[in-house]
Amino acid sequence: CPNHATSKENNENHPAPCHLVRCEHKCAKYLEDHYTSRQSVVIPHEQPQAGSEWVTNLFQFMCLGS
Repeated sequence: CPNHATSKENNENHPAPCHLVRCEHKCAKYLEDHYTSRQSVVIPHEQPQAGSEWVTNLFQFMCLGS
């Protein structure tokens, strides 16, 4: 949304300030399809740590009104 895309509070030093969905993963890649303008965030698949059955990744929707 335009409000969050221009907000300095949410976007300072972020690699993809206009993306609606963000991920806290250090290797997150933000992509946009040139034909459809569809945005995506891609993160690598990781193995769980020893003794665990899953991996947790935090995603954030920047505007729930969209």
